[in-house]
Parts: sequence; C-alpha cells; structure tokens
Amino acid sequence: MKVKRRLQAFFVQEEGEEARVAFVAGGKLIHYYLPIKLLHDAGVRVENQPFELDELEATVAGVPMTGYKVRASAPAQDARTAPLGLDQDRQQKLAYILGRKWDAGR
Repeated sequence: MKVKRRLQAFFVQEEGEEARVAFVAGGKLIHYYLPIKLLHDAGVRVENQPFELDELEATVAGVPMTGYKVRASAPAQDARTAPLGLDQDRQQKLAYILGRKWDAGR
C-alpha cells in the first residue's frame, strides 16, 4: 500500500451522517464532505480540530483500489472553538497585523 497524497484539513461541522471538512491546498480552503464515522473512528470529534487524510492506493489481485486513512493532528480537547477575548489594545494590534484599520466606534 502506498500513500498517493497527504492532505491537511480540519473538521468544520457535523451534518447528520456526514462531516463537512476543509482541506488546505495551495493556500486555499477546499470544502468537502466525508462520512462522520471516518473522522470519529480516528478521534476527530470537535469543530476546528485539525487532522491529516492520507489517500492510499493498493493493488489487490491486479485491481487498483483507493482508500483513506484519517489521523487527528491534535487531541479534541486542544481544538478551540470559542473566540479569544481581546482588550482594545490587542484588537488594534491584531488589526494592524492583519492590515486592517481599527474602527474604535464598533
């Protein structure tokens, strides 16, 4: 079995039996749906939790087959979903770093 490619991703949200995920490829986010069981079996259970997905290829009895393996990049308890509370000074610094103007009237 060989790894065709390894993708970095994170869990966006659960939608019934499916999970909406986002892959990071070429600096862009690509949204995709995977079976939720695939993520849960690998310990990926909370929104924003990062994981890796390997696309695997094997030949069985002369027939090429593709499969996927998911690995959590961080434990579920390390995935942060709550926004950080920033005071006005830190908000201004963050806005400066991001290249935005801070509107103190907001």
